[in-house]
Amino acid sequence: MAEPAPGTGPVTREALEGFFGADGLLRVPAERLPAGLTDPGARAFLTGIGLPRTPVTPLEPDSHVEQGMIRLADLYLPHYRLSEMHHGLPAEADDWLVLGVHGEVPFALDGASGAVYTLAGDPEQAYSRPAHRDLHSLARCLMAYDAEVMKLVFADFLDEDQTAWCADRLPHWDEIEDAEHEDIIDRFAARLETAEPGILGNPGWQGAVHALRYGF
Repeated sequence: MAEPAPGTGPVTREALEGFFGADGLLRVPAERLPAGLTDPGARAFLTGIGLPRTPVTPLEPDSHVEQGMIRLADLYLPHYRLSEMHHGLPAEADDWLVLGVHGEVPFALDGASGAVYTLAGDPEQAYSRPAHRDLHSLARCLMAYDAEVMKLVFADFLDEDQTAWCADRLPHWDEIEDAEHEDIIDRFAARLETAEPGILGNPGWQGAVHALRYGF
């Protein structure tokens, strides 16, 4: 099994397949990418590498991703308008593309820059800078959910099939021993910060760490 990719460099398809499995990445055919997705790096990532999609991946890809992705403005239609659900979004946010949901927090891709935003918390804090500079950063952060976190924090939330998937795919699963809860979360937070410096200042990821530390 591959180890999580350290640092802030690009991730490769091989590294992600080593962590999530060869069948654990969702790739989108180039002809299905929306016209609004113009960033070359994001296009290359989605077509050639793929978004993690496994039975236990915390970020659940939106059902439309494989078919071409939808605009953020259309996420809540026909029941609500985007402005009714999220306040303080920049004007261009209507054209961001929905990647998926982490817990209850939508993740959206700016198709022009390739940056990823989380729709949570104080608007000034959430949108003054993206959560992720690119999709490589997002993938690195998803790899922070390692065997220790899944086995010792998520154990009560995993069904039999999910537990079997973790045991088969996650490095060092059988070697994990009990540890202090706070220490586990501190190590998780440190991996996030290594993967994307400053990520713990993002409200979406702050919420993820808080949920692990204090309960869902």
